[in-house]
Amino acid sequence: MVFFQTALLAGYLYAHLSTRYLPFGWAVALHLSLLGAAYAGLPIEVAAYLGRPPEEGQALWLIVLLAASVGLPFFALAGTAPLLQAWFARSRHPGAHNPYFLYGASNIGSFAALLAYPLLIEPTMTLRQQSHSWPFGFACLAILIGGGALVIATGYGETDHALLPAGPAPGLRRHGEWIALSFAPSALLVAVTAHIGTEIVSAPYLWVAPLALYLASFVIVFRDSEILPRRLMLRMQPLLIVALAFALVLSRFTPAVIALPLHLANFFVAALVCHSELYARRPQAARLTGFYLWMAFGGALGGIFSALVAPRTFATIAEYPILIVAALIARPGVLDAGLAFGITL
Repeated sequence: MVFFQTALLAGYLYAHLSTRYLPFGWAVALHLSLLGAAYAGLPIEVAAYLGRPPEEGQALWLIVLLAASVGLPFFALAGTAPLLQAWFARSRHPGAHNPYFLYGASNIGSFAALLAYPLLIEPTMTLRQQSHSWPFGFACLAILIGGGALVIATGYGETDHALLPAGPAPGLRRHGEWIALSFAPSALLVAVTAHIGTEIVSAPYLWVAPLALYLASFVIVFRDSEILPRRLMLRMQPLLIVALAFALVLSRFTPAVIALPLHLANFFVAALVCHSELYARRPQAARLTGFYLWMAFGGALGGIFSALVAPRTFATIAEYPILIVAALIARPGVLDAGLAFGITL
């Protein structure tokens, strides 16, 4: 999780710099070249030359292994989503003023792929077949991106209207809000997954459920019309926390059939509330890539905290109840009051 969140952050940084400093045509050429370089390293294979994991420092070894095995292809993929949205915002398309719905669409793809792998791909394809399907998918992606860029440049016409901000740039306070609102659900994702797997039930692919809910929360809230009313989520959150507190205190007497849905429901509502507030504080389209960059930074910090820092700090999974309370930061007035107090100090 830490590797992919950090690589996502790197991809978003690349997209931000590319959009900010390169003309549209140069940005398209650079990204297609990056995809070509990643394609040259396919098919996906585990870097066997790193050998078996060491007795100490397995986390660092695993991060290096993933970087050597899938680092460049994932980096290229990570930069694609914010780049396409930024390019779309530069067009004269009627929806160019609010391209954030495309982020929800990209998470629909992630959600579908996450469920398709254990249900369809893994049972029907060997690892070799999966590995050798990557070049085909990557080539299709590059063709679609090139076609999309061509449509923007010729069909709708490139314009700089979305790149001319109407107001001042977001300050440190706004950046802090984006980081905090992305940190809490990201850290809670890792913590709830660890708690369920170690304290409630251990089963293959159990990690899919929290991650699927995490992705679904983006799909639900990154849109102008509400699917799940925010007021309802805000009312449900404290009720679920109280019920979860009793379940944690009485964990010995709480059956898994009750505890598992309760933990997942609490996490899902917390992610919805945080991401809904994050979407409400989004900037205009001209500052879109910066928004995603700070959001990814908060997500990476959350993963690092729960996966690397907390296990070395706490003897038990103490970070889980701490993060349950921390997710309350997205409730009305809490984040503003906390940031105001911090700035005063």
